Amino acid sequence: MIKLVIFDIGGVIVDFWEELYYDYLSGKTGIKKTEIKKIFEPLIVRSEFGTLRQSDMEHIASTRLGIPHSHLEWNNAYKHLAKTNFEVVDIIKKLRKRYTVVMLSNIGRSRLNITRRYFVNKKWDGKIFASCNIGMRKPDPKIYRYVIRKMHAVAEETLFIDNMRENVEGAKKAGLQSIVFKNSMQLKMDLATYGLFGGYDGHRRHG
Repeated sequence: MIKLVIFDIGGVIVDFWEELYYDYLSGKTGIKKTEIKKIFEPLIVRSEFGTLRQSDMEHIASTRLGIPHSHLEWNNAYKHLAKTNFEVVDIIKKLRKRYTVVMLSNIGRSRLNITRRYFVNKKWDGKIFASCNIGMRKPDPKIYRYVIRKMHAVAEETLFIDNMRENVEGAKKAGLQSIVFKNSMQLKMDLATYGLFGGYDGHRRHG
C-alpha cells in the first residue's frame, strides 16, 4: 500500500523546461540555441548540485556568450516563462487528505527561491527536497533513498512521479513505485491503478 507520494516540480507541478529559457535567450540575443544550451547545461548541473552560485554561473555564461550579464535574465525569465499547473495542484490537494506528499527537484538555489515564492508557497506547505541542498541529483538512486529515510518511509510503499523517464528509472532502481507524468488526465488514471485517486480500489501496478 502506498503511503508516501513524491512529486517532481519542473514539468509536473510547474510547467517549465530549460528549453524554454534557451529559446527565450536565443530570441532575445540572436545567439543560436545550440550554443546557449552547450554553455548552460554543465553550469546548471553544477548549480543543481549546489556547487555553483548563481552569480558565478551568470558570470561564466555571459563571458562565454559574449553578452552583458543583465541580458541573461536568469531569474526574470524563469518568473515569466514558468506557470503553475493548477490541475496537478488540485490532484495533490486531494492526495494529501490521505497520503503524505512531498516534492523532489533537481534545482539550483535561485530557482528554488523563486519557485517557493511565486509558484508553490501559496499552494503548498509541505516538504520540498532540493538537489542543491542535498548535494545529489536525480536519477541517482541515492537521492530517492535519502528522501525515503528522511520521511521515515519504505521504498515499496512510496510512489514517485516525474516527467523525465530517466528520473523514473532511477527511482525504480531505488525500489520505488513510479509514474512517468505526461498530463493531469493520464496522472489521474495512473494514480487510480494504485488505488490512490478517483475512488478506484485497484491493485498496485508494478513497473
